[in-house]
Amino acid sequence: MSHGRERIEKDCLNCGSIVEGRFCQTCGQENIQPHETFLGMVNHFFSDITHFDGKFFKTVGILAAKPGFLSRQYISGKRQSFLHPIRMYVFTSAVFFLVFFSLYKVNENTLGIGRNEKSWGDKQVKLYGPDAYKHAETHEDSMDIKEAMDMVLPSDSAAKPRRRRVRTAFDLAESEDYKTLKQYDSVQASLPEARKDGWFRKLMIRKGLDINDRYPGEEGKLTAELLNKFLHTLPAMLFISLPLYAFFLYLLYVRRRKKFFFADHAIFLIHLYIFTFILTMLTMLLTRVSYGWVSFLIAALMLYGVGYTIKAFRNFYAQGWFKTLVKFALFNLLCLVSLGFLFAIFFGYALFQV
Repeated sequence: MSHGRERIEKDCLNCGSIVEGRFCQTCGQENIQPHETFLGMVNHFFSDITHFDGKFFKTVGILAAKPGFLSRQYISGKRQSFLHPIRMYVFTSAVFFLVFFSLYKVNENTLGIGRNEKSWGDKQVKLYGPDAYKHAETHEDSMDIKEAMDMVLPSDSAAKPRRRRVRTAFDLAESEDYKTLKQYDSVQASLPEARKDGWFRKLMIRKGLDINDRYPGEEGKLTAELLNKFLHTLPAMLFISLPLYAFFLYLLYVRRRKKFFFADHAIFLIHLYIFTFILTMLTMLLTRVSYGWVSFLIAALMLYGVGYTIKAFRNFYAQGWFKTLVKFALFNLLCLVSLGFLFAIFFGYALFQV
């Protein structure tokens, strides 16, 4: 309830119904004066924030301490005392990915492939190679040093490119030895309709050549860009996985479909996702601490997460341990297989975003 002054008039300003009390029984709007004071607006703001915080921390505490309890409470209709699961999912996922993308950034240095190792090795041989001759005691030693340097630094004659035979469009089409996107398009335009690549093959080849044109010899930069694009698809991947995994639960508990609707499985998963976000975020922050005991704490948190999930299954679906463990194992197997497909789909999407 706000602290605004109640109107003397009893007609609802939102829907026009006659209000019996402070709130409209038709649309739920509070019947207060429409012109709010600045002090009232500030008070309203802080009231909403503290109300949200109070519910959030209370909900998190119960979520962590009582596996499956919040989901049981929600489907039984007891919802007013806790933060709505969807609202809580949006908030926790936003905070989680904000922390995740702040802590983990992929670049050429983190991948360790930003430096051209061959050119670096060439520079080292050119710099220190001549000194090796000073330590040669015999003619055979000098020859061995020269042979080793020639293997790393080929002679000028070996480095010169050989003249290549001019290829026709049909030769290029057969060998697939395309160098540029422009060359590929030119070859495809010159081929008869029956010998042109199909739409999917053409799409893949053109994308590969386009990447080669934009990242010539920059494997590290390309890999970093691709991984960053893929990581930023994770929020969408998790959101899409929710109804898919809820369907798996529906299949596993299909004999109890009259007791647990599809949406009930989804609510149970949302609470599990929220718990996973919080636990993973805590683990990520602990990895930044350099004390030795932290590794044991992280291992304990991971074990707690597994045990928590199994107990949540048992408490929510109210089945024995044997059935719970079997269905938990089957559920994780289905999730693992489907996750491979989701990764492939979203990695392909990220590839075409590069």
